[in-house]
Amino acid sequence: SPLVRGMTASLLGRSGVPDPVPALVEALKLERDPYAFRQMYEALNELTFAYIAVIPPKTMDFATMERIQSSWTTWYGANRFAYQKFEDPN
Repeated sequence: SPLVRGMTASLLGRSGVPDPVPALVEALKLERDPYAFRQMYEALNELTFAYIAVIPPKTMDFATMERIQSSWTTWYGANRFAYQKFEDPN
């Protein structure tokens, strides 16, 4: 459920360990629930130094989510070397 995905992302963001960064970037590609999406990108902002597009909840529409997801994908491509060891080998 979106609530569970969002709460899980929030907890991962507060963990302070970078292990979930690759999984969170991938999850953004599929997530369409505004609450869960926002929690995922906030977790990424907490776990990295990227700080991409912090948008208030009322503006979290599909176009905004697509723009943020694209920004994170581009950022991850440029910074993958730091997180590649945490990627799922499958």
